[in-house]
Amino acid sequence: MAHAVWANPKSLFRPRTPLAKALGDLPLFSRLSRAEIEKVEAIAHIRTYSAGECIFEQGDPSVAMFVIMAGEVRIVIRTEESEEDREVARLGTGEMFGETALLDGAPRTAAAIAATPAEIAAIARPDWIDLVERQPALGVRMLLPLARIMAARVRALNLQVPTSQQQNWEQYV
Repeated sequence: MAHAVWANPKSLFRPRTPLAKALGDLPLFSRLSRAEIEKVEAIAHIRTYSAGECIFEQGDPSVAMFVIMAGEVRIVIRTEESEEDREVARLGTGEMFGETALLDGAPRTAAAIAATPAEIAAIARPDWIDLVERQPALGVRMLLPLARIMAARVRALNLQVPTSQQQNWEQYV
C-alpha cells in the first residue's frame, strides 16, 4: 500500500497565493524562483481602496511600488493650467505602477487613483532595498528587468518629446 503522502504528490507543494502568482507574472519578478518570490511577497502589504480613493498624489515622495491584485487604477497628471486631471494610463488587475520608487524617493510625477474598488499590494522602498542588500543575487535578477522597463519608458517618452526640448534632460539624470 502506498504511503498517503505519495498517493497525492500535489499535496507536497503549497499552492501559490494570489499575490505570489501576480508577482511571478510581472516582468520585474518573472525571473525569480518560487522561494525568491515568497521573499518579495513577505515584504508586500495589501490594502483595499474604494473607487475614487487616492493611492498617492502627484508630488508625494515615492515610497513604494504597487501591484494591482484586483480592480483598476487611473494614473493622472494634474496641471495648474487645467482644473481637470489628464489621464495618462488606466491599469488593471495584474499590472504594476510606481516602480520608479524602488530606485529613488523623488516626488511622484503623477497621481494614482482607484478607478474601481481595488485591492493593491505595496512594496515599500526601504523594505525592497533591505531585501536587495541581504540577497544581492536576488537584487540583480530584479534590477535588470527594472532597468529594461525604465529604458522602454524613456524610449517611448523620447518619441513624444521634440528633439529641441530634449537638450536639457541631462539635469534629471
